[in-house]
Amino acid sequence: MTMIDVNALHLAFGAVNVLNNVNLQVRQGQSFGLVGESGSGKTTVLRCLAGQYTHWEGNL
Repeated sequence: MTMIDVNALHLAFGAVNVLNNVNLQVRQGQSFGLVGESGSGKTTVLRCLAGQYTHWEGNL
């Protein structure tokens, strides 16, 4: 069973694209870690998943 399924997540603030074609899948019983450099979009992806940003495109 899939707990988190993200396909083609895209988010822009005005003319600035901040997420482009993000894809990830976490199945039941799996662990998940989102790592990357400062400013790479980790918090932005999680805010989309949590519903704090609602103007994204793609499938969650």
